[in-house]
Amino acid sequence: MKKTIIAVTFVAMFLAILVIAMKRAHKEHNGKAMTQLSFSLDHANMTSVAHREDSKQTSNAEIGPNKWEGHRIPNREERLGMSRKERLALLESLGHLPDDRDWSDFEIGEETSWWGRRLDPKLFWKDKVIWLDGTAVGEAWSYGRAYPPMPYEDPSVQDRSDEDLPCSGFELESPNYNLALSAREIAFWDKFGKTHPLPPRKIIDWQTERANRLLDDINVLTNRPEHAARLGLTEASSERTLESDRYHASFMGSTGYPAECISAEAYRWAHIMQKRKEYEEIQAKGKNVDSLGLTNLFRRVYVDRKYITEPLSAEDLHAANAWKREYLRRLRRENTDESYINAYMKEWGLSSNEVFDVSHN
Repeated sequence: MKKTIIAVTFVAMFLAILVIAMKRAHKEHNGKAMTQLSFSLDHANMTSVAHREDSKQTSNAEIGPNKWEGHRIPNREERLGMSRKERLALLESLGHLPDDRDWSDFEIGEETSWWGRRLDPKLFWKDKVIWLDGTAVGEAWSYGRAYPPMPYEDPSVQDRSDEDLPCSGFELESPNYNLALSAREIAFWDKFGKTHPLPPRKIIDWQTERANRLLDDINVLTNRPEHAARLGLTEASSERTLESDRYHASFMGSTGYPAECISAEAYRWAHIMQKRKEYEEIQAKGKNVDSLGLTNLFRRVYVDRKYITEPLSAEDLHAANAWKREYLRRLRRENTDESYINAYMKEWGLSSNEVFDVSHN
């Protein structure tokens, strides 16, 4: 019983961390954010739910004819204007929650016949790189599963029960809803995360957060020496920060955040690329450009503004991608599955020639 409680609590914490990535993934990939879906980690708690006798059936998941196929699905506002009976019939027909789901969709979704059924791994992972990221977890949630289906059998976790746990509900900031999962799924994805490369966006987000912190400290040390003294910042602080980040990355194991992304130069370019993106988003407003937004943006830019406002040269881009090329070469030397290398190159806009042809470096 204790093992079950510990395992389930781990899942609650894990999913709480992933929810931020899920919001970003849904917004960027689907154009629809799960704006009302957020965890309160302090209140994450498991509640008892009854087993579904059909939970081991596999589905992906069209239960019966889908009358909405080929037609526009009512959006969130329209669904809120429907009766509960109409919404239940809609979800039953869809076989999954819509992309713009909210709390009430989860609540009603639990009443469908397909909620929590196992997903077909071949269908789920078709044409996808196997990563446990916000997009994959969000898709699993839309079917009532806490995790995506295990893409292959791992002999090292076969001793764990694959029966859905009797406690699979999460006490959230809004009414509870229940996601199905098994002890074997928990063990599988825990091991997977420790033995496979991290998703590219997770690496970049982590690197950018560390980069901004480092450059902020350098700025304080340079321009506000009295404040720096109160904070205990010295000339050696930057290297200590980098050492701390390297330790944090290595603590995750051999497939944690790549060592190549941790350096003063890599951090400088991470900062530049993030601020360029923010600048472009503000400029995209055209006549409605937010002057206050620009002021606030440049207040926290710690490089020459030309790197933010002017096009980058080929040499600049080459320098910005230096650590990525080194990381990808290491992955190939270590015989990492090429699907991951190709996914990194696609996400980062790099070609195979740029990375692996020595004449380009």
